[in-house]
Amino acid sequence: MLLLIAADSLFNHNGAENRWGQYDTGAAAENLCLQAAGMGLMAHQMGGFDQAKARAAFSVPEQFSLMAMISVGYPADISTLSGDALEREMAARVRRPLGELFFSKTWGKPAA
Repeated sequence: MLLLIAADSLFNHNGAENRWGQYDTGAAAENLCLQAAGMGLMAHQMGGFDQAKARAAFSVPEQFSLMAMISVGYPADISTLSGDALEREMAARVRRPLGELFFSKTWGKPAA
């Protein structure tokens, strides 16, 4: 399944500006991914898509920001992978140090 994730810039109940729409949409997308994992599925979020083509293909109104695409499906058997795909799947995951992302008292001062 391929999902188009879109954030509404307006509140549905009154049409006022919704400055939290993108934040809420990101949280909902992450919860979708967590639910997929809980069901034994894989979810992969992608930002590299043609927004103009997606907007035109699905007639998405301009008030919606197209945030991402998410593919959801069953994981492939690792024995079916080879080459670069197998190497990427088997590589150790690397994350940025928390001190680059979380600050204490002032911006740029790493949290202890």
